[in-house]
Order: sequence, then structure tokens, then C-alpha cells
Amino acid sequence: MVFAGVGIMIITIPITAWSTKKEEEKEVELMAFQDKRVKLMNEILAGIKVVKLHAWELPLMSRIKDIRTGEIGVFKYLAKLWGFTGFTFAVSPLLITLSVFALHVVVHPDRTLTAETIFVAISLFNILQFPLTALPWAIVTLVKLAVSINRINRFLNCEELDPNAISDSMEDDSNAIEIKHASFKWGDADDSFMLKDLNVTVPKGSLVAVVGMVGSGKSSLLSGILGDIQKVSGEVSRHGSVAYVSQKAWIQNMSLKDNILFQSPDDDNTYKRVLEACALVPDLSILPKGDQTEIGENGINLSGGQKQRVSIARAVYSDADIHLLDDPLSAVDAHVGRHIFEQVISSKTGLIKDKTRVLVTNHVTFLDQTDKILLMKEGKIAEMGTYQELTSAEGGAFAEFLSRCDSGEAVKDDKEPVTMPRRRAISVRTTRRMSDSFDGTPCSPMAKFLGSSLKENFIYNLPENEEPDEDLDGATEGPMNEMSVQSEDQQSDRQPLLSNATGATDDDAGRLVEDETTQLGTVSWTVYLHYLRSFGLFCATWVALFHLGGQGLIAGSSLWLAKWADANRNGTADPALYLGVYGGIGGVLIVVEVTKNLALYWSAASASQLIHNNLLDNVLKTPMSFFDTNPVGRIVNR
Repeated sequence: MVFAGVGIMIITIPITAWSTKKEEEKEVELMAFQDKRVKLMNEILAGIKVVKLHAWELPLMSRIKDIRTGEIGVFKYLAKLWGFTGFTFAVSPLLITLSVFALHVVVHPDRTLTAETIFVAISLFNILQFPLTALPWAIVTLVKLAVSINRINRFLNCEELDPNAISDSMEDDSNAIEIKHASFKWGDADDSFMLKDLNVTVPKGSLVAVVGMVGSGKSSLLSGILGDIQKVSGEVSRHGSVAYVSQKAWIQNMSLKDNILFQSPDDDNTYKRVLEACALVPDLSILPKGDQTEIGENGINLSGGQKQRVSIARAVYSDADIHLLDDPLSAVDAHVGRHIFEQVISSKTGLIKDKTRVLVTNHVTFLDQTDKILLMKEGKIAEMGTYQELTSAEGGAFAEFLSRCDSGEAVKDDKEPVTMPRRRAISVRTTRRMSDSFDGTPCSPMAKFLGSSLKENFIYNLPENEEPDEDLDGATEGPMNEMSVQSEDQQSDRQPLLSNATGATDDDAGRLVEDETTQLGTVSWTVYLHYLRSFGLFCATWVALFHLGGQGLIAGSSLWLAKWADANRNGTADPALYLGVYGGIGGVLIVVEVTKNLALYWSAASASQLIHNNLLDNVLKTPMSFFDTNPVGRIVNR
């Protein structure tokens, strides 16, 4: 009789193996959908300003919901598997009991089933019930673990860049960078972009410009010098420390000063000279706490030009031996670009004039001030030489490149000194807080962030020959604001530039990103009610009824066995009747368990889709103030 129970358990083994294999396949498919959805969501949140500016919320929400629909489809298939696996192990104790008692009646018809025999057997079978019930969840967890381990394993075993690809041994000690017959490639695919047979030497303290059309390999060349691209062949040598300014500014969520210092020792004189050279001094005047103002994630409260100038300032302040500048002047205005070139990059007047500089640029105005020019074309160096050598060669690739440049960017010998626009200060005195809206309700945190600096003074740049708008003078008669134009000298006496640009004393004046808060204690009943509404009250009621019915059938089977034992004691038992009723109870229990599990998992999947869609709608329709004060990672994780 023991073998009957063992046989039932053996029968469940192939069922478990089949369901486990299908679960693993679907888990991989489910994670692929999740990766695609999270990646798209990160891209949307990173560019939320552009999304809202162009009113792209609805089409992007539609794309995410389409991905989520595919994800829910896989999840519903998994729900059926989980329900099938769950009911298999849930009814196993009952089937084992039924098979043992049936075999006992058939094999030993002369032996009656007493209450002691029945309930001792049931107690032993119930011992198996918990591990058999927990086994499907253990299998599901192990499947997820295996899928996750395989994904992590593939990532950790990806081909890595060779740490020895860049050497520090130079054939000529007067050179800072030497590249000999080097080829570089992005990725392992055959059609990946490739730099081919490069030969470059950069002397110490020289300024080398890298020019070329879009996609010619200028940025890839800098990546090759950094060692961030796979080296296929050749040799690359580099001597000295390196500072890199990427084409897209890299800004951390810390104060503006910390973004520039970046853990370097604080030298006040050097710091001030760097700020002036990078044209950041006027910007400090409009920040709530000057250089102590907190910069949001990815520099959300800075313009593109400001972020680029902060990146340049960080590189200059680092005092590295080699500066790799990937088109840093493209994000700033023309007059600011001239100022930065002459005050930072220039070999005559720049702060890093004694350093080795490799400048990627298409601003041909500055090419005549470089020591060497590299013209990239289709991953190769088409021409190389000084500005005079390349311009003297008629019909060459460099001449073709100059002809394609914008006519407004024509090469000229501009010897006029570069001066930054004169600052005009407008003193604003308001009758109410600038951080309050007209109806008296608080504005966004970004408005408060800016309002703290605008309450007293607002500094902006005007060209020397341009006066403030007359409307500003007329604004003094309005009930809200009273404005007066002051000279820069008068304003500078009142407002320091560093470490508290507006003289604000509020510690939170420069705060932008709010601290994350966590609710403690028990979960509110409103949370459960919200989930029940998403789950569906009708479905929740039926799941509860089926669950109660299943428990009632289990209890009823025990009562029926007790009645069977009493009948055996009185000698009136009909084994076929009692065994048939017991088997019928087991059959009904199977139907109830299958229906309950399918309804539970199916409704849970539908509820998750509804909650996700509501959350997505609410997040993307939230004002920009929410994204100003909450990092992307926090939003995605929540």
C-alpha cells in the first residue's frame, strides 16, 4: 500500500519536469519584455523635458503599454503553469490517501478500516502536505534564480577591454601620445564601425585639432586614446594623466563646486581662475546659493551650455597632463566659445596652454591657432599637417572639408580681443514670494528653487550696445513687482559670486532633489482596498469562495472517512459507496483548486496591468516639478 502513495508521487515527477522547462522558457521571454520596457522608460524619463515640450506623452505611453501587454501575456501563460503545478501538488495528498485506501479495500477486503487506522494514515499523509504544497513555489523560485544567474553569468563573462591595450612606454620622450598602425573596432560584429591603420604622434604641450564630417570617427579616435574601444591591432602609447570632456556633458547630483572639484584639493585661487576662464562667473549670480547650489540629476537645472562649461572647468581644474576635448564648444554660443578657446585652450593665452590638448571640433575659426590638424574620413586619417600645409594643398580633402563648412564658420584671422557680454543687474522687489503662484498656492519646487534667487536680484547678460526692454521699466507701476536697473558695479558690491551668490541664509535655498522618505508601520487598509478594486471585487469574491469551498471539501473528506470508520465498526459499511463518495469529493476538490488558482493568477495579472497603466499615466502626466526633485532611478524603482 505504501507503493501506491509512492507511485502517485512518481507520477508527478514528469509533470513537474515539463512545467519547469516551460517556466524557464517563459521566464526568459518575460525578462526580455521587462528589459525592453524598463530601458524605454529610462529613456523617456531621461528626456522628459523634450517629451513634454513636444507633447509626446500619449504615443510614448502607447508604446510602453504595448510592451506591457506582451509582458502580461507571458505572465498569464505562466499563471496557467503555476496554477497547474500548484493544484497538482495541492491534491497530491488527497490522491495518495484515496489510492492507499482503495488498494487496502481491494487487497484486504476482510480487514476493516478503523478510526485509528484512517486518522493515523491521514496524519502521516498530512505531514507530506506542506512540503508538497511548498514544492511548486520552490521550483518557481529556483527557475527564476537559474534564469537570473544565467543572465548575470553572460554579462560577467562578456569580452572585456584589454587593460594593457594602452602602454605608457614612449619611443620618443618628447611625445605625449603615440599611435602606430593601430586599428580600433566597436563590438564584434562584422559591420561594426572601425578605425583603420592610424599613425599619429602628439608632442607634449601641443594643440592638435581633429576635424571631419559627422560619423568620420573623431570621437572614436579619442576613445582609442582612452582605451574605451577594442584595439584590433597596432600600438597605442600615452604618457601622463588624462582629463576627458565628452561630447555630452557628464554632471553629478551634487553642488556645482563639487562637480568642478570632483574630490580634487580645493585651491581657491585656481578655482576662481577656472570659473572666469570657463565663463561661469555670470551663471553663479543667478543660482540660489552660487557654486553651492545643488545640481539635479544629469544637470537638469542647467542649460546645455552651462553643463558643458562645468565639464570643461572640471577637466581644467584637474590639472591633468593630457586633455581630450570632444567638441566642447558645440554646446555654447559663438562668443562664449571664443572666450573659452582663448582663455582655456589657446596655446598663447589659455590656462592649459602648457598641457597636451587634443581638440575635436568643426569650428574652423580656431584651426589656424593649432599646432597640427587631423582630418578624419570614413575611419581613416585622410590628411594630417599644420593649417598652413593643409590649406596650401589645393584640391585636397581638407579643402573639400572647408568648402562644406557653414559659410558663417569661414576661416578668418580674428585678432579682436574676446570680451564677455556686460552684465546688467535688475533688482526685483516683490510684494509676495516669487515662489508662490498667483492664486496663493505653492509653485513647483523648481519655481521655488529659482524664486529664492529671484527674490532679491536677477542677473542676466546683455550685449554692450543693447538696453533692457522698456517693458521692464514699465513694470514698476504694477502691483506685483517694482524693478530698477542698476549698474554692475553697484550690484557687485552687494552680491558675492562664490559660496552664496545671493546672500541667502536659508540652508534649503539651493536644495533641488528632495530626500527620499519611507513610510513605516503597518500597511494601510486603503492600500488593500485599492488593490481589491484593481483585482476586481467580483473575481476576489469568487476566489475567496472557491478557497473556502476547497477547505470545506478537505474537512468534508475527513468527516466522511470518520463516518466510514464508524460504519466499519458497526459492520454496515459498503466499501464501494464510501470509497466512491470519497473519490468524488477528491474530484470536486481538483476542479475547485484548478479554478481557484487560474482565477487568482489571471486576475492578479490583469490587476498588475491596470495598476501599471494607471501609474504610467500619472507619472508621465505629472508636472516637471516632480522630475526636477526626484532622480530617475528613484522613480523607476518605486
